[in-house]
Amino acid sequence: MSNPQDNTASILQKNKKVLIASLTGSAIEWFDYFLYGTAAALVFNKIFFPMVDPVIGLILSWLSFSLTFFIRPIGGVIFAHIGDRIGRKKTLVLTLSLMGSATVAIGLLPTYEMVGLWAPALLITLRIIQGMGIGGEWGGALLLAYEYAPEKRKGFFGSIPQAGVTIGMLMATFIVSLMTLFDEAQFLAWGWRIPFLLSSVLVFLGLWIRKDIDETPAFKQVKKSGQVAKAPLRDTLKHHWREVLIAAGLKVVETAPFYIFSTFVVSYATTTLSYQKSQALESVTLGALVATVMIPLMGLLSDKVGRQKDVHPERGAAGAVYRPVVPAARHRHRLGHHAGDDRCLRHPVGAGNRGARHPVL
Repeated sequence: MSNPQDNTASILQKNKKVLIASLTGSAIEWFDYFLYGTAAALVFNKIFFPMVDPVIGLILSWLSFSLTFFIRPIGGVIFAHIGDRIGRKKTLVLTLSLMGSATVAIGLLPTYEMVGLWAPALLITLRIIQGMGIGGEWGGALLLAYEYAPEKRKGFFGSIPQAGVTIGMLMATFIVSLMTLFDEAQFLAWGWRIPFLLSSVLVFLGLWIRKDIDETPAFKQVKKSGQVAKAPLRDTLKHHWREVLIAAGLKVVETAPFYIFSTFVVSYATTTLSYQKSQALESVTLGALVATVMIPLMGLLSDKVGRQKDVHPERGAAGAVYRPVVPAARHRHRLGHHAGDDRCLRHPVGAGNRGARHPVL
């Protein structure tokens, strides 16, 4: 007869491994993602789009970053289909490998001066690959944590991969901040490449951590019963298209403002407002640090009060901040300088319960 205490300890140990694997993989993927955004704000317009006016170059740089907003849903759909066929674990290995290889390749790219238009073309291609990877990672990591979660801890477990988003942003802005200690010529020549190349170490670490994770109990049960869907994407769109549209709408509302204050603010502060790179990056870093702590707390709160009660305040509170930020920033007001921090105090309210809210729509 098995000892109940031993079974409980085994479950707790397995849950701990799942949370660590989910958090680590998510953080690494989002590190790669935000690393591109930070580099787009500071570097890419100068080395990949120097053939046009600097303002146009910056716009093109941001357009290359924004590609993933269109590619991520496609990646999410493809890898959701794959995950429902072969399982969450194998799918997450694929997404992490895809994202990591594209990020390292960006760090090895030749510049426009070396190969001409091939440079931006290759950059855009690799960014599309990144978008596919992150599209699959986000949903896969949430499902991994959610399907392992005890019934009364769905919010907390679902918040852990969400904390990986801000940890990734924290790591990306911090390491780029260190690279800005080089002078401008060194930073543009090779300093910006170092974080992209270091991503290879993080990816191997993430794959090593995920190798010991079992498939989720929910998928094991479906597989054992022989009910694995042959065309899960078709079935989802046929029977749950309303829920898909609701989830997409919620994500759009939550995501757009977040990126204004996590990536765009860096280029706006350093070009239009003439802040130092280090000042802008420090502001975003501090905001990410605060959000990383707040997101799991909001996940715990959602387990206590429900998913709906703690999501609505984010909308009103965030909206109250957005309108005065740019005018205040133009006058170098403290609010403008810490816009990233202010956003990251409000973002966790919605992010903390998102992992448990979306799967049950």
